[in-house]
Amino acid sequence: MYVARLGEEVEEKYRAVVEHPDRSFHFHTGLRAAVNAGYRDEWLDGLPEQAVASFAGVSNPFHWGLPRPGQRVVDKG
Repeated sequence: MYVARLGEEVEEKYRAVVEHPDRSFHFHTGLRAAVNAGYRDEWLDGLPEQAVASFAGVSNPFHWGLPRPGQRVVDKG
């Protein structure tokens, strides 16, 4: 029960960032958060501005390298 509710609250917070990327949150969002997570400029260049502005990730799935052919990255967001 508590785990499910926690998941719902996380989804609600991420949804708020997507819907209102200009608001202040208790965590970094947008370009600053993406850069802090280690995303390279060339990965971010060319993405829709809204996608970068609403970034609220907590990590970088590519920290240990890019996926190899046949591997998948799952993003809940």
